[in-house]
Amino acid sequence: MGQQQQQQQQQQQQQQAARHASDSASSHSSRGGQASLACLTSFTTLMLDDVAYALSDLAAGLSALTGLQQLQLGPLQLPLSPRQQLYGAKLLRAVQGGYKQREQQWQRQLWSHTVKGLYHLTRLTQLQLSGQLPPGEAPGLCGLMQQLKELKLLGAPV
Repeated sequence: MGQQQQQQQQQQQQQQAARHASDSASSHSSRGGQASLACLTSFTTLMLDDVAYALSDLAAGLSALTGLQQLQLGPLQLPLSPRQQLYGAKLLRAVQGGYKQREQQWQRQLWSHTVKGLYHLTRLTQLQLSGQLPPGEAPGLCGLMQQLKELKLLGAPV
């Protein structure tokens, strides 16, 4: 009974730290996001969902978490700068659907950086990615993660 309570308490602490890391990573401060994720080095399980990241934050943060055994990444968002938002709005006015294409390009860049971070996580036994993985990346990931027993890719490939 005491061990179960201790495990629950540890999980709650990890969830709070992960929420804090998510909040920090979604702020547009580059160093804050990197530091927040990278400091979770003792984590074995991490679940991040609907979080906005700067590209360098995600790759640097994930690559530091080499002890992770289970990782679940939900739909990730690339935060748009005011300039990018303005550019997207102009595209939308000029060409119907132009902004959507630009947004998809930014999303591909985000996942490309995500994958760079994942290549360092060789201890993973379970990996779930929700989003669009760049073409051809799944076999490379599986080749590096020799302990991977369960891989779920949710979403259509780019």
